Amino acid sequence: MAARAHAFRQLERFPITWDHVIDKESLKIKMVEQVLIEKVRQLFRNLLYRRSQASRRATPSRTSASGPA
Repeated sequence: MAARAHAFRQLERFPITWDHVIDKESLKIKMVEQVLIEKVRQLFRNLLYRRSQASRRATPSRTSASGPA
């Protein structure tokens, strides 16, 4: 029981706002991280879309080719 009281007294030395500032900073970091992840996803989607469009233009259409009659 004495160890718990000692630990509680040590925690009292930190101001309440100190923990709040850390939480706010952590939240900001997580938000920025999510924005960056979404930007990277968007870049890859755009890259894949452009490649698919380019390959469609480069491949001749099979509907216009006439088969054996």
